[in-house]
Amino acid sequence: MSGAHLSKDFFELIKNIGECKSKQEEEKIVSNEVLALRQRLSESPASIGLKRSKEAIVRVMYVEMLGQSADFGHIHAVNMTQQTNLLCKRVGYLACSLCLHPEHELITLLVNTMRRDLKSSNHLEVCASLIAVSKLVNPEILPAVIECIAELLEHTHEVVRKKAVMALHRLHLVQPGCLSSLIDKLRRALCDKDPAVMGASLHILHALIDETPAAFKDLVPSFVSILKQITEHRLPSSFDYHRMPAPWIQVKLLRILASLGAADQRASEHQYEVLYDVLKRADTGINIGYAVVYECVRTVTSLYPNVQLLETAANHISRFVSSDNHNLKYLGIKALASIVGVNQKYALEHQMVVVECLEDNDETLKRKTLDLLFKMTNSANVAFVTDKLIAHLRVTTDVHFRTELAERITLLAERYAPDNAWFITTMNAVFELGGDVVQPETAHNLLRLIAEGSGEDDESDTQLRLHAVSAYYGLLQKPHIPDVLMKVVAWTLGEYGYLSDEFGLEALLETLCDVIDRQFTDEDTRCWLMSAITKLVAQMGAVPDGAADVAKKYTASKSVHLQQYCVEFLALAQDHALMAEVLPVDASCDDLELDPSLAFLDAFVAQALANGAAPYVPPSERRHELHGAGADGGSSGGNSSGALRFSEYADPQESVRAIGGVNFESLTPPGGAAAGLSTGLNTAGIAQRWGAEGYREAGPPIASAAPTPPATAAAAAAMPAANAPPVQMAPRSLSQPAQQSERERMAAALFSGVGAGQTTRTVSASLGLAGAGAGAPPAAAAAVGGGGGGAVGSPVATAGAKPARDKKPKSAKKGANGAGGVADGATAGGTAPAAGAGLGDLLGDLLDLDLSSPTAAPPMAVAPASGPPGTLLPGTLDLLSLGGGGGAMQPPAQPLDALLAPTSAPAQPKPSVLHGGGPPFAPIGGSLGNLAGLADALGGMPALAPTLPTPMPAMLGAVGGGGAMQSTLGAAVPAAPATPAAPAVHAPPVGAGARTSLAMDGCVDVLMAQRLLADAVSLELTFASKTHSSLRNLTINVEPPAQLRVALSCAAVGADARGHRLTVPLLHGGQAVVVIARFDCADVPTPQMRVPAFVSYMEDQLGKVEGRTLSIQLYLSTEHVLRPKPVSTAQFGELWGAHPSQRKFTVATKTIATPQACMQVMEERLHFAPVQVIGTECIMCSAVIGVGATVLVHAKVGLMNGSAVEVTVRTKDNRMGEGVQRLCTQVLAS
Repeated sequence: MSGAHLSKDFFELIKNIGECKSKQEEEKIVSNEVLALRQRLSESPASIGLKRSKEAIVRVMYVEMLGQSADFGHIHAVNMTQQTNLLCKRVGYLACSLCLHPEHELITLLVNTMRRDLKSSNHLEVCASLIAVSKLVNPEILPAVIECIAELLEHTHEVVRKKAVMALHRLHLVQPGCLSSLIDKLRRALCDKDPAVMGASLHILHALIDETPAAFKDLVPSFVSILKQITEHRLPSSFDYHRMPAPWIQVKLLRILASLGAADQRASEHQYEVLYDVLKRADTGINIGYAVVYECVRTVTSLYPNVQLLETAANHISRFVSSDNHNLKYLGIKALASIVGVNQKYALEHQMVVVECLEDNDETLKRKTLDLLFKMTNSANVAFVTDKLIAHLRVTTDVHFRTELAERITLLAERYAPDNAWFITTMNAVFELGGDVVQPETAHNLLRLIAEGSGEDDESDTQLRLHAVSAYYGLLQKPHIPDVLMKVVAWTLGEYGYLSDEFGLEALLETLCDVIDRQFTDEDTRCWLMSAITKLVAQMGAVPDGAADVAKKYTASKSVHLQQYCVEFLALAQDHALMAEVLPVDASCDDLELDPSLAFLDAFVAQALANGAAPYVPPSERRHELHGAGADGGSSGGNSSGALRFSEYADPQESVRAIGGVNFESLTPPGGAAAGLSTGLNTAGIAQRWGAEGYREAGPPIASAAPTPPATAAAAAAMPAANAPPVQMAPRSLSQPAQQSERERMAAALFSGVGAGQTTRTVSASLGLAGAGAGAPPAAAAAVGGGGGGAVGSPVATAGAKPARDKKPKSAKKGANGAGGVADGATAGGTAPAAGAGLGDLLGDLLDLDLSSPTAAPPMAVAPASGPPGTLLPGTLDLLSLGGGGGAMQPPAQPLDALLAPTSAPAQPKPSVLHGGGPPFAPIGGSLGNLAGLADALGGMPALAPTLPTPMPAMLGAVGGGGAMQSTLGAAVPAAPATPAAPAVHAPPVGAGARTSLAMDGCVDVLMAQRLLADAVSLELTFASKTHSSLRNLTINVEPPAQLRVALSCAAVGADARGHRLTVPLLHGGQAVVVIARFDCADVPTPQMRVPAFVSYMEDQLGKVEGRTLSIQLYLSTEHVLRPKPVSTAQFGELWGAHPSQRKFTVATKTIATPQACMQVMEERLHFAPVQVIGTECIMCSAVIGVGATVLVHAKVGLMNGSAVEVTVRTKDNRMGEGVQRLCTQVLAS
């Protein structure tokens, strides 16, 4: 370190830090260095000199890395980047990259310097600037540098091209969608002559492919060719690692191919040969070779299945799991978990190894084995797997692992429970062991099952409740019960405690009175216990002293809710007949008749008014009274009404006139007051509509808009069950020796249901629902079950509400209690925003627009989109029915040829201006044996726009329309009743898409068509049989996230829909059936919502029954749940102040030049209703289906010489704002 470039002081500093023997000694040295640097940098640059300044910046970096703050040197680092000396410039960029963050206030000072250096002829300066951009870029400066970086993709130096690609990847991570105009350049980077540039481009292409795989399917041959050249050692030897050619590039290519080939037979077939070659060449016996082999195995399991390739992958997995090296065994278990998703038979030969891994001391290996068990679970081994998971839940202390275990046990119990009693016992164990990590929705699912029963008959439901009561009464004897389990116990015993013959109501009541005095984490737990005590007292016919004492004791509780329960109990105890009427026996699922007008308060209100109380004044009238008072008091100088005054003050004694504000009251300022101002805003001749509380009309007051409850779709009527019972599968057990070891017995229990007796093949597929919107990346979400159902496999989450079930005599009402979303509270009738919270910040202040100038565009009102119910919105397309254009959809369960044939000659539609016109759809012919191109043919239909709006029943045809349908299964099949139209944010349907292949195997093709309705997203899933054999118990189980609700319906004979599960008892060979899945929002949606679905059926071929499974992934994003919400400008102003979550960002664009163009794009692609255009700004409004959450958007066009749009999004939830920001960025940048 004795180089001439180091000063003696710097050398001593490094030496002293290295010789420190304690942290305190080091901190003392660094603190002294901070003082010395502060003094040195406070001197003038001329006196310090460039060399000493550079050294000072390096010492600042040392200080910051050692934990001390040296923020006084940040501005000097920024100044250092502007030096012409290359070494000083690079030191300045390095210091900025290490010491500053993207949101730092000094970043703005770097923008021009970085832009200048990006255009420099010295490639070293360009590289230094690119490194800094990758570290410091943020959404505000992104439009300023993106064009400069894009030009560097054609630079003569390969190192510059590589760093430019890496910088663009960083820009994409900062603002997804910003590279939509650079896709072609990034594709060319893949073919760069330098392998380093090609390797760098794989990362950004992988990110883009994960968002929209379909747009890059044509690159599969290119990726395959590159991978083949790498495996043949055609890259320079500098890319080799331990004689393995470019292993990290191979891994990235394999991941890309896995994304492109998922559920795509054509893309997968291009990859089979090169994957086989990679598996053979990478098997070199070294660690890096194992890494490539493992990634190749994962890719093989992601593609469309190929038997030979799967067998080769299984052989490599065998070598991993049989290895003594724990790292390789870990890889083997992970790879085994991937391949069992395709076919569980590959796990049979490793069953003993799996059992050994469960007992291994390596915690990571044990957890990964549990993941494998979760994926291998079926109805035969669910008890064994859940026992193992519960055993680990009992001993682990990791909160995240406990949460994951609780979720998995719950999911397996709901999906594969052999009977209801086992389900309740298992859930009790989960609540008891992991009550602190169990979600409340899980408890509500269990309560709903107990309340609604299995739906088979009253006797089985009574036995279920009796079993639950007995189990929960036994739990009360334990000293400690988690709060979530105690709530379940209290509710169940209060509702059904009278059913038990083991104990009487008196003993049960006494036990609950003792339990209520225990310590609880959640104070609401005592409220549940007090509610149970009240119900039991109502059933007994008398009020025991113990119950009365408990109620009196807790009337002084600090919990207001508990006080209310106790006071109500004491009040009802005075009239036992009234208590019995208020709390009837077994009435938890009865419908309650509500009086929205609250007529029972009329007498109270009348008495209050008679006593002199002030009558209620609606907010709209209150607002105009405030305006009137302000206007009357404007000339006097007083303000007796307490409202803000907007007139000028009296003339002061000084020469400078004080201005209190601007008069927003009328079109022309009264008395010419505003004209007399010497300074301030010139508002002469301008309609001044903005005041302290927001926008106000010059005419009559605007009527308050009452919140519109969201549409709640009723579930389709269930069809009669088939007479023939479903075929029961009896799994063939493995042959066992006379005496089995403990591990062999565990293996037999684990792998039961897998093997020769029942082969399960799973094809995993995923599809992004690309509707009429921007093609947002797939999104992620668990659903709150609506109405109906009650089966174990139908999870419901009605958080905060007690379970609802109709009594057996009222079974016709089942499904009517599905919880709908709550309309957005921020309506025109809501409280006006406070002063200063209007749309001043919305329109970049409207008052800054000089509308009186000849060049300024006057405010232009845009009529909101509207139409009769059942019509399509502008820019969207009607769904092509299976029968051909314009015809009604053919009924389900018909021969495939008939299903694909047109029912009538299609009307000639007008070509779509937005999506491109095309010739009328030609029906597809073909026989049952020639279905290879079915998915491609249906997925490739030309999009047609209807000549006239098509009502919803006609669009659904046999699926949702009226009338009877003739089925080939026998008698006429009545059509499922159409869902009653309910008021929604916007009535017309939003659009539809062509049918796309989701998944297929040897027996069934699964096709999907998407339809965006006014109050829901409708997915039409077509299950087409490709075999002559009959398929029994075709079951689809949808598992929506918490943000979504789903209702399943089907018009096939005997179709049984229960919650999230629908079963078709019989599908004959060569026929098809259509299942409708309607989604709406139960909570504010996230940007990405994943909806997994599982399809299972039994193939009956010549008396041999074989079980099969398909795994499907559906994706919904914020785009799919937005609908236009027409509002006036006044209502927009009120909503703006009521939505505090704001996101403000800038989008680089070449296509949006006017606010009208911006509004048109947002209306057509994101379903926003235009509100108003003012100059270069525009405002739009949208709402979320189901919950009614409002999204407000303000856009300012023409920034940066017309190359950027500034967008402000306001919502009530930050998650919603994130999704809308991502969508706006994509559609405006494209």
